Amino acid sequence: SRSGDSLVVVVGSSHNLERGTQITAQDLIALEVPSSIASSFVSAENAKSLIGQTMLIDLNASAPLTSAMFSPTVELGADEALASSAIEIGKFPVDLAVGDSVRVVTVPDLAISESHEPAMFADVVTVYSITKVTDNNEVALITFRSSLDLSMAIARAGEIYLVRVANTGSQIPTTT
Repeated sequence: SRSGDSLVVVVGSSHNLERGTQITAQDLIALEVPSSIASSFVSAENAKSLIGQTMLIDLNASAPLTSAMFSPTVELGADEALASSAIEIGKFPVDLAVGDSVRVVTVPDLAISESHEPAMFADVVTVYSITKVTDNNEVALITFRSSLDLSMAIARAGEIYLVRVANTGSQIPTTT
């Protein structure tokens, strides 16, 4: 404003936000920035559009927000499901976050399966939520957005391991 540039209200972070955080109204504040750079940031009028979206990066408090910092929450398709599993710490990347793309490796439950071989599924799935479920953080409840077939495989598995892959959505890159 010292150079005569007027101020515009944009959306900022009310506190430090970690990658994978799903945005709530309490995470957002109004910030004033010079009008010459305001178009780079989410305008105050569009603040509501950020609610429910997921942070793609770590961000410090009081930083102005851009739309590139978020991954929108998309409704489930008719051929998709949310499947959850309690997974031991160490069987998935330590920095796994909501929105990450993973492949699922299942180890059969020996009580109900004749197979002893683990299987890695070609489908790339998205981590929908992560919740620590024990006091000593030995297990996390991880929910996946996946195909119906993979959801059934997750439900039948004895153990599950996760392998993070590049964010490719549900498309599997092919090589020739």
